[in-house]
Amino acid sequence: MEQELLTRADALGLMMELIEDEVSRDDFDKGFEQIQAFLRTLSSEGEDAELDGLLIDLLDSLEDKRSELDFAEKEKVWQASLKEKEAVIEELRSLIQEEENIGKAFQSFNELRDKWEAIGEVSQEQYSRVHTEYSRLRETFFYNISIYKELADHDKKVNLRLKKELVEKAKELANEKNIQAADSGIKEVIKKWDDIGGTFQKQWELVREEFWAASRTVLDRVNAYYSDQRERMAENLQKKNQLITQVTDIADKDRSKTKEWNNATEKVLKIQEEWKRIGFSAENEKVWRSFREACDSFFKAKQGFYDQIKEVFEERKKRKLILIQKVAGMKDRSDWRDASAEIIAIQNEWKEVGSASQKDENKLWNTFRGHCDAFFNNRNQHFKQRDSEEKENLKLKEEVIVELKTFKPTGNRNKDIESVRALSDRWNAVGHVPFKVKDKVYKEYQRLLDDFYGSVKMDAQEKSKMQYLSRVETLKGNPKALNREKDNLRNEIKKLMDDIRQYENNLGFFNTRDGENPLMKDVQRKIERNREKVDELMALLRLSNKD
Repeated sequence: MEQELLTRADALGLMMELIEDEVSRDDFDKGFEQIQAFLRTLSSEGEDAELDGLLIDLLDSLEDKRSELDFAEKEKVWQASLKEKEAVIEELRSLIQEEENIGKAFQSFNELRDKWEAIGEVSQEQYSRVHTEYSRLRETFFYNISIYKELADHDKKVNLRLKKELVEKAKELANEKNIQAADSGIKEVIKKWDDIGGTFQKQWELVREEFWAASRTVLDRVNAYYSDQRERMAENLQKKNQLITQVTDIADKDRSKTKEWNNATEKVLKIQEEWKRIGFSAENEKVWRSFREACDSFFKAKQGFYDQIKEVFEERKKRKLILIQKVAGMKDRSDWRDASAEIIAIQNEWKEVGSASQKDENKLWNTFRGHCDAFFNNRNQHFKQRDSEEKENLKLKEEVIVELKTFKPTGNRNKDIESVRALSDRWNAVGHVPFKVKDKVYKEYQRLLDDFYGSVKMDAQEKSKMQYLSRVETLKGNPKALNREKDNLRNEIKKLMDDIRQYENNLGFFNTRDGENPLMKDVQRKIERNREKVDELMALLRLSNKD
């Protein structure tokens, strides 16, 4: 299961707990792993650069705490290992001095050797002493044993060659630039030296002295390095105390202007950068806490100063985010007039809000302007394309008008009507024309149609139907106008039906049923006339509903 990352606040709290409290090594390692995972997510431009810098600075103290835990654990292990190794040395010394049975001596020696190798490391200060004594006793043992046992000259020659090779490796380590590599390398060489058996007594003293002389050169250099490190840490402690004094002096001063706080902040940040360059020091954890407290004191006072300003900026930011949300939902609208007016009003409101914080303002404005530009670019593109299309449509409709003007009837009524209907279909298939000539071309077109339908022989109802059908086909390019036309028809039908109901209601007031009453006949004629008109309007409504 993937480990959940810490927040900044959690990371800071966990780091302080690990640095200042006494925790087990397991808990420390788990916490350290979480903090490292969090720090890997940080970028150079985080949400809070100052806090991120502080977290990274705290990592040095955390590393120091881990080194202290390592050192403390090593100290315990080293002390226990030292006692065990000294016990093995005493047992080996007793074995050399008292044991005369060669077989038993070798068995005891092998047991002591295994015990020695199973024991962990000792401290650097004790390492040379115990290993020198152990090596000396081992070699004495092998030397003494060689008196009682004839060892093969071949083994002694091999051991001599191996020991000389280790002498050369020890000399090479004297030139190793990496102190840690030199330290671990010489320890490995000494371990191998101890594992090699005895050699010829004649060469023994010379090769031993040569080996330990080369080894001591490396060990002395390692010890000198760590001694120099301690001196450097003492100097660093003095420098860090001076920086703590500087930050404390800055934090104690009163300020009431933004410029003063900015200047002071710049000084504190420079001091923090200088702190980073100093490196590890003696009493590192203690001096870091003092420095951190001085910096916290300054930034806490600064935060109090800016809190009031921040509240104003946050309120403006909220208002602008609402305006951004509004224009974001309008950028794809196509009701250009209404949408343009609304966006311009929102832009004016944006100006009235005022600036948000410097961190947010540019981002807010770019987002807001992007949505506005998207709408106006769409609008401009639409009208640019529509102007071109409308000019082309005007040419097509003018062609239809010319053909209507020059149309010559064939004498075949139905064929002529179909020909004119075909021209009407072409007219209706064409989209909008420029607004300034729209009424002019439509009136001319409608006049020519009226002239044609007036010239052919058809009854008034059929003529009305044809003229209305032509009108409906024209209106289909304008859904709003077509809907208004349908609404007018429905309203007129409703009015006629209301009149019919009223007339039928009036018939109930007549006593005679012989049909000779003039008033009653007039009402009946009106009812019949209205029903015919309703049928006619219903037919027109059905025409307007056809696709």
